[in-house]
Amino acid sequence: MTISPELEVQNVTVYMESLFVLDRISIYIQPEELVTILGPSGCGKSTLFSVIAGLIKPTSGEVIMHDQSITGTLGHVSYMTQKDLLLPWRSILDNVSLPLVLQGESWKKSREKAASYFSLFGLEGFETAYPLELSGGMKQRAALLRTCLFQKPVLLLDEPFGRLDAITKRTMQNWMMGIAQKMKTTILMITHDVEEAIYLSDRIYILSKLPGKVLAELTVSLSKPRTATIMTSSVANQLREKILSLL
Repeated sequence: MTISPELEVQNVTVYMESLFVLDRISIYIQPEELVTILGPSGCGKSTLFSVIAGLIKPTSGEVIMHDQSITGTLGHVSYMTQKDLLLPWRSILDNVSLPLVLQGESWKKSREKAASYFSLFGLEGFETAYPLELSGGMKQRAALLRTCLFQKPVLLLDEPFGRLDAITKRTMQNWMMGIAQKMKTTILMITHDVEEAIYLSDRIYILSKLPGKVLAELTVSLSKPRTATIMTSSVANQLREKILSLL
């Protein structure tokens, strides 16, 4: 039995005025996969996410979800940008409750539902704290919970750990892998970190410099959960060499 992709991008090309940004990009993601888009800075990765999210209409090509075109329309995916965008004047509980309020729930019900996830996301005890009181890693946990509460079938994560130090980043990567498995989440993530792509992904798409085009689609055949030891295996080393040769 063939499983239909959760989301497909078909031959998407983007010109912005005189700049050729994306060149016939085609990718897909299956339910509960974690797929990364890996490429150098400025290769059009964030533009691709804006197309998928419906913020930008491509010059040509389509975005398909459940066999329906969603090209140029909003509200089909959850999108977490590089910045956490937490409102500094609201508590963490109120910040993560906002998606539910925007969907028509009362503040009371929204807070009750959001609070039920605080333990899973490692935020228990911080309900009444404000963003300035949280570490970078904790802010990212809150931002990811808020993104999940939009309750869309695909999460777009744009370099979610790019602003964190190396130790916090690895801790957050391990945590996110656990959350994705527990919540059966489908994630499409941008990174320019080769190690992060190998450590987290089921598959990796390699993008070229501008105009961004798919250089390769690579399967990461490493068992999960992953460890530091598995990253020194021959399989990981061969994949790393392959990626670096393409970049």
